[in-house]
Amino acid sequence: MIAFLLFLFVSTSYGFSIFTPFFLILGAFALFLFLSKPQIFLFALIFVRMSLDYSSQYFTVSILERSFTFSELFGIAIAAVGIITLIRKGKELRKFQLLPAFLLILFWGTVSLTFSIESSSTLRDLLRIFDLFTFAFLAYVTISDRTDFKRLLESLFIAFIIPLGVGLYQYAAHIGFQDESSPIPRIFGTFAHPNVFSLALFAIFALAILYRTEFAETKWSRALTIVFLWVSGFAILLTLSRVAWIATAIFFLIIAVFRNRKLILPMILIPIFILALSGTLRERAIQSFDLNPDSSIAWRLTLWSDNIRKTFIDGREWYGYGLETFPSASEELRGIVLGSNDAHNDFVKFFIEGGYIGLASFIAYLGLLFFPLVRSYRNTPGKDVKTIFGVLIVLLIAIEFSALSDNVFRNTPLWIIFFAAAGGALGAFKTSSKRRLS
Repeated sequence: MIAFLLFLFVSTSYGFSIFTPFFLILGAFALFLFLSKPQIFLFALIFVRMSLDYSSQYFTVSILERSFTFSELFGIAIAAVGIITLIRKGKELRKFQLLPAFLLILFWGTVSLTFSIESSSTLRDLLRIFDLFTFAFLAYVTISDRTDFKRLLESLFIAFIIPLGVGLYQYAAHIGFQDESSPIPRIFGTFAHPNVFSLALFAIFALAILYRTEFAETKWSRALTIVFLWVSGFAILLTLSRVAWIATAIFFLIIAVFRNRKLILPMILIPIFILALSGTLRERAIQSFDLNPDSSIAWRLTLWSDNIRKTFIDGREWYGYGLETFPSASEELRGIVLGSNDAHNDFVKFFIEGGYIGLASFIAYLGLLFFPLVRSYRNTPGKDVKTIFGVLIVLLIAIEFSALSDNVFRNTPLWIIFFAAAGGALGAFKTSSKRRLS
């Protein structure tokens, strides 16, 4: 209390935000938790991050005459956590199978700073990527066995209680995101956009299926998991996000073909039943096949072709404009009257931002994400561990398929979920893979 009052006095005396003393005390407690209980610290980080975007619309913190949103301050704090983790756990780094993927994308992004047309955006995205590495590596060094991994999954589900609650309230109050192509407001929970919320929900939904299959050992845990699956599945529908619907369909299709053929018929009948019951969902689905000039498909195709043509005209087809510069390059060409200037396709995004070299780096990055998961799946003798890595592989496939029509690379909550789960799985079950190799 004395420290808090001292911080409050200093903040008001020197014109800092009134939130500053709260953050200082919270930061001191977080540092203590990080050093003494790193696993609980990781779970707390995930919980806080999943409810942070919404607050950024209403609150900022002024430090040295500059305003920061809570998300920006959180990102800076996570980077500091990452640096400390590297210092304390550096010996584990060379064993971390996802390291090559992060090194590649960070290296390319850093090189792109030399020619970036928007260096501040490039730097911010480099910080964001390093934050994702921090989540993955922190999960890798703190999750050491099956019980820890089970707790990690449970912490992810708990972290989504608030976003789900807010999303259902938005639906009940009819106050969601208003889209011109949607007859009703789309829920977005505590996130910035319904598509961001929907893909993060899809990842949680997939992990909840994994939990129900491999970790729900009691009657209550099975019942609660079923309730969570129903609520999150309902919320995915309410986002009216076609990209999440397609990702969910791809996930189940792969599971059905390679694991359980009995799921194929329900996969066909359930969507038909849902669309038959809801005119809103049916209309939203039909719009996916609408190729008129005002449709979202035509708009995306025009956006991509315009920017690809501009890249060749500017002579940047080999190196592009720099990491996270697609919006700036597109706005320079198209202005703001034609709608969003986000890429809505990660492969086009990386070609515009990095040319042939950037696109090749992105594809190699994806390969370096898949390889450790596939290797762990093949090397482990345990059927349960194979299921865990198999679900993560299918999840990543569905996510990257979604990247063909949405801004998936920039979806930070989605990647926090995936990298926490992947890093945790690689840390918890590395001994199983080693036993097979020996």
